[in-house]
Amino acid sequence: MLSFGQVQALTMEATMAQLVLPHDVALERIQRAQELLTKQNKTCMFLPVSADLEWLTGYQAHALERLTVLIVRQSGVPILIAPELEVVTLEVPKDLFIVRKWSQSEDPFKMALIAATGDEHVQILNENLVVGKKMPAMHLLPLMSLLPQNHFEDSTSIIAHLRRQKDQAEIHAMAEVARCVDLTIAEIQQGKIPLLGRTERAVAEDVKSSMLRNGHDSVSFCIVATGPNSADPHHEPDDTVIKMGHVVLFDIGGRRNGYSSDITRCVVMGPANKRQKDVYHEVRKAQQRAFEIVCVGIPANIIDSAARESLDSCDLGQHFVHSTGHGIGLDEHEDPFITKMNTEPLLLNECFSLEPGVYLNGEFGFRLEDIVIVTNNGAMRLNYARRDLIELNI
Repeated sequence: MLSFGQVQALTMEATMAQLVLPHDVALERIQRAQELLTKQNKTCMFLPVSADLEWLTGYQAHALERLTVLIVRQSGVPILIAPELEVVTLEVPKDLFIVRKWSQSEDPFKMALIAATGDEHVQILNENLVVGKKMPAMHLLPLMSLLPQNHFEDSTSIIAHLRRQKDQAEIHAMAEVARCVDLTIAEIQQGKIPLLGRTERAVAEDVKSSMLRNGHDSVSFCIVATGPNSADPHHEPDDTVIKMGHVVLFDIGGRRNGYSSDITRCVVMGPANKRQKDVYHEVRKAQQRAFEIVCVGIPANIIDSAARESLDSCDLGQHFVHSTGHGIGLDEHEDPFITKMNTEPLLLNECFSLEPGVYLNGEFGFRLEDIVIVTNNGAMRLNYARRDLIELNI
């Protein structure tokens, strides 16, 4: 029988190096990106292997030390520079992007330069060049050395802006993966995954198996934090044993058809005491306050403030140590970020988490997280798992 890690590796391998986007959708996205490049007076854009590349073209590939980069100019068909061993079986419509393979005897950075200029003898000077946010320094620095006296900036104003507003197919994918993770949370809340007397690590393995069984293609993360560990927002499951009276925090997420889930729920082993009930009540109230004011055009920081002020009103605000939420889609964390500093107004069909939390060091922590989408009528939750405080004895 394959181990969990082997299953996940095979699943990933099966989804790499292929086109996963309808041809017409990819063409339309490329056109929109080129329109923004022209409007913003950006000469061209260099996109590495990343969710940005996948969103724009549908091309999935492994991020390796070998350079793979898509060059998108203001007009014309984009050019993909890729190592020949990565594109042996790749078939791409000629109007989507051109594949230029490089061998071990060629310089892929000079190939990228030619793709950007059309001629290795043509210099780009004093131009605005866009680089994908996920491009590693080992690739960016050689490109910059070949393109001196130019202004480089990240792709936020182009790709991140376009990705913020999900189309109907993306919304469907997000709803579907949310449904899958809800099924696993329901198993936990119903006591179908035994907790009492077991280690966090053992429970986490059962939760991961449940996520795959309930429709995820892969598991991205699985936090199981019991007792005082639940006061550590990003605790890694260890050999701590779950005991009666403990708060157990579950923050889990995975992928289905490329799109990400992310949810947090907490349970209490045995009857919750008054302090646990009171703190959880305030966390749930803070999330609801934030949820109720979500609408098109509201600045992201106002939503963060709503959750924060709700917890401040009951003297718990100092224990809320992270932002209220983050965008989600092909990436687990993407724009928009629901933070104190983000004054960007929300757009229709943006998808993000709402996840206030209170962490009492040495005692317990509670976080409540749902994925929501911005509609013309306010926020709509994609997660429907129970949000009350569940008490378990199994």
